[in-house]
Amino acid sequence: MEKLKKKLYGLLVITCMLMLSINLNAQVKKEHAIFLYKFTKEVEWPVKPSKFVIGVLGAPAEYFLVKRLLSTRSDVEVIQCMTPADAEKCNIVYVTGQKSSLLEGVGAAVGQKKILVVSNVAGGKLPEQAVINFVTQNGVERFQMSKKRLVARGLRASTTLTGVAVLSN
Repeated sequence: MEKLKKKLYGLLVITCMLMLSINLNAQVKKEHAIFLYKFTKEVEWPVKPSKFVIGVLGAPAEYFLVKRLLSTRSDVEVIQCMTPADAEKCNIVYVTGQKSSLLEGVGAAVGQKKILVVSNVAGGKLPEQAVINFVTQNGVERFQMSKKRLVARGLRASTTLTGVAVLSN
């Protein structure tokens, strides 16, 4: 009976740890959705769209989370990108960590069009095809940004955005 209690206690501890991990992961993704919306305000497009299209190339759960969190914003439409070519329909395309292998295809699809490519690739280095990449530094969600790549796409960042970004080449 004592062994059974210890096993049940161990199972309870593991379950609690998993739930905490899932909750923290959802919090990070929530922060990404908020950042994506802020990018619509802090990046200047040559012609500002009346409604920004944010495409999510990633797991359906991440797409639905971003869509749900931004659903009250009348100036944003969130779409699910199924292939890298779908990025052409967007003003901002967010390539999640699970789909980071498709970044090269996204880069080829958008070329130098006025599309902000945002990624979530671990490793501390801004991927070549992305303009912005989410990173975690000392437990805080931040983002890397290349002003050079932004300008090459005909976009400009506000001083507020460049002030909080981790600038990269």
